[in-house]
Amino acid sequence: MSDLRAVLPPGARLGAGVPLGGSGRSMVHRREVLSGPEDWGSSVVVKRFLPQPEGRRAAMGWRREVTGLRHLRGTPRLLATDEEAQVLVMEDLGAHPTLADVLLRADGETAWRHTVTWAGVLGGSVVADRDALEQARRGLGTELLAEDRAWQVDLPRRGVDRLVEVAGLRSGRAAAAQARDVVDQLQHDTGRRVLGPGDACPDNAVVSPTGIRLLDLEGAGVRHLAFDAAYAAEPFSTC
Repeated sequence: MSDLRAVLPPGARLGAGVPLGGSGRSMVHRREVLSGPEDWGSSVVVKRFLPQPEGRRAAMGWRREVTGLRHLRGTPRLLATDEEAQVLVMEDLGAHPTLADVLLRADGETAWRHTVTWAGVLGGSVVADRDALEQARRGLGTELLAEDRAWQVDLPRRGVDRLVEVAGLRSGRAAAAQARDVVDQLQHDTGRRVLGPGDACPDNAVVSPTGIRLLDLEGAGVRHLAFDAAYAAEPFSTC
């Protein structure tokens, strides 16, 4: 990673980075804390968001991640940010297994127990407090809020259409119409909006000694609570 002096507090220095993966949108490294605030611990995680091709909508990214880290419960602590470079420094949760690891290798009872815990963490992470929700809306901005509203209409419709296509569901048109009606009701039910993580799939849920913690908040946004409840009832639809 390039120079981080703009994002670090005075006197803080980080060692060489160990890659933790990422995507076409970002690079993530664990870095040793050579000097810095005591509450940073011995290492931190640095995430740098990458420029996107011209014309590509940034459906997930910097503003969503920062807003999620600032307001959602059960996530790493946000330690420092540089908006111009789109770099953030966050708490290092350690090299613990994810829920995906548990589901792939554990016995059924252990997998079920951790999944139920994950659902509780997901429910506990959402923010409905009026003041915090208003701060989150300001952090996201009008463009991302409009994008959230568009998703909530488009994705359920596309999902039902796809199910009709691949599974030949009986009464497919009726199912699609019902889905659109439900989405329309949720759009007009403005009293139950929450800020949620948006992509709490097993790879993004770290099973730490202190409980499950949620990572990768590039899909954080404001939506009706029913969408987060549906994610727990029909898990991992974003994976």
